[in-house]
Amino acid sequence: MRLHRLTIVLAFMACARTEERPDLDEVTSAMDVLTAAVGGGDEPAPVVTGKPCEEVEGAVAEAAAFARARIPLVEGLTLASTWVGANQGEDSWDHECLLQVTEVSSARIVLLGRCADPTDPSRGPGQIQVCRADLRSGNLYRTGYGPGVPDLVAGSTKDLLSQAAVRVLRTEGETSLRHLQLSATSWTEGALAADPDATINMEEDLTGTLKRSGTGTLSLAVNDTVVALPVIHATATLRGIGDQGRAVEQRFTILDD
Repeated sequence: MRLHRLTIVLAFMACARTEERPDLDEVTSAMDVLTAAVGGGDEPAPVVTGKPCEEVEGAVAEAAAFARARIPLVEGLTLASTWVGANQGEDSWDHECLLQVTEVSSARIVLLGRCADPTDPSRGPGQIQVCRADLRSGNLYRTGYGPGVPDLVAGSTKDLLSQAAVRVLRTEGETSLRHLQLSATSWTEGALAADPDATINMEEDLTGTLKRSGTGTLSLAVNDTVVALPVIHATATLRGIGDQGRAVEQRFTILDD
């Protein structure tokens, strides 16, 4: 039996807002870096949580270029998304989520996210840390955030593909994909290192190949203006830990701007 999922990678850019409108003629795009994940090898590498982000060479120039992009990666950028769960009666409704950039530094990007949950109105926001190095070449596609979820995982992005993964998908037509969802028995959000007493649980660890199936455009609202942006369509069949051993069919629409 196969479970089907649809992911619009960066379609949460609809409703993206910033204080200043960027120059639409800029070629460099922050969203070419804010994209989702990849892996390699027959055996998945160990997952490392809580490893502090390190500053990377060229970060200042890179940050300045991203700030001038059509969808600029700057503090205050707010991303809106909606997802529908696959479990009928349990989570099969529209989950409306907001993800806001709260810090951009030479070492990391920090985001604060919250999803409306009719089953738990008191559920608070969750922090996500993404290392700048992983935005360039991270190989783990990570989902989930909030209480009890590690907010810092080495080599991972958050619902996004790394710049390197998009390049390979664009030029070679396919790339490896590893999808993780983690939880922890205890976790201090924003900590520079993992809680030494925490037990990390692997809720999902799915691997497969992400294959390009086509290209096109997607109309998104950016700073109240509808813009048609180029996208890559891709599909993957993932297997591993989670989803009761079923193969998971995932379809992606990836911003290629």
